[in-house]
Amino acid sequence: MLIVVDQFEELFRYEPDDRHAKDAAHAFVELLLEGSRAADIPIYVVLTMRSDYLGDCAHVPGLAEAVNLGEYLIPRLERKQLRAAIEGPAVVGDGAVAYRLVQHLLNELGDEEDQLPVLEHALMRTWAFWQEDHAEDEEVDLRHYESSGGMDPSPITPMRSLIVFRMTGIGMWPNGCSDASR
Repeated sequence: MLIVVDQFEELFRYEPDDRHAKDAAHAFVELLLEGSRAADIPIYVVLTMRSDYLGDCAHVPGLAEAVNLGEYLIPRLERKQLRAAIEGPAVVGDGAVAYRLVQHLLNELGDEEDQLPVLEHALMRTWAFWQEDHAEDEEVDLRHYESSGGMDPSPITPMRSLIVFRMTGIGMWPNGCSDASR
């Protein structure tokens, strides 16, 4: 069985003095961890979480230990990979991104960490503007990007870390090899 919990950091966004929310969050995690004691059905859990919330795992009994056994941080993309991430989705959607917009985006991203979600959001908004307003054979261009608000990161979350652990024998896959060898 595979359980995917996206945006796991939302579990930690309760108010510090809200005991009910804290108890509910801990109970949810305990249910996931209890699966590690079930021998009859292998349960795998994949959590996606912003890397700046990793430390909060220590506040939930047993969670930090489970995360440490299966943590996988998504590496930063190189410029060539970022270019593919910018151009690829448009091609799939029967569009194209203008060279000057690609260069503008790459330069705006620079060497900053945790920019992939910001880029994703900006591209989604830019694509929406392009779909509503483009001439035949017009590429997604700077005017669409600028009309969409550019790369305003305010509604975006930073890069997520991906955490994978197997609930039966945390840290081991069915064939017995360790997570590190996968």
